[in-house]
Amino acid sequence: YNQALPAYQTIDDIPNSLIVYINLDKIASYERQYSRSVDFNIRVLKAAQKLGLTYQMALAYYGLAEVSYRRGNFEMAIDSYKQSLKLARQNGMRELKRYIYQRLSLAYEKLNQPKESLEYLKLFIAVKDSIFSEKSQKDISELQTRYETEKKEQAIKQLNTETALQNSVIQRQRLMIFTF
Repeated sequence: YNQALPAYQTIDDIPNSLIVYINLDKIASYERQYSRSVDFNIRVLKAAQKLGLTYQMALAYYGLAEVSYRRGNFEMAIDSYKQSLKLARQNGMRELKRYIYQRLSLAYEKLNQPKESLEYLKLFIAVKDSIFSEKSQKDISELQTRYETEKKEQAIKQLNTETALQNSVIQRQRLMIFTF
């Protein structure tokens, strides 16, 4: 990522530069380099706001929330999660909403606010179930399509075999007619 960033900046490819910053944030956060993580997220947020890139803005707020959560600043984490959630809701980012709901539930639990924690836990479960159901329906549809395709291919093979057999019989009959 450190090599890709200057290349993208040289050609002024801001969207791909933001993706690199988001990935650098994840690495910094994993390595517990929270100051670097915050820096990367703020860079993403400023550039994304200028360009109106709501997905990147939502990820930047989520990244800032994660740093606050890991530092134990749950109130600040909740504020950032909610900013990310607002963008995720507006733009149909269900996977991101699922993560945010789960993290909000945990943050409220840390603040000993069980009512809010339960509320977000229920939202998390609902979105997770919806995503799972949609994925299951897609998997079932793909399996059904594959089954139908294989069934048709088998029928074609059988018809080709029958046609070849009929052609063979016809050739033998012609040969017998011409011999007599």
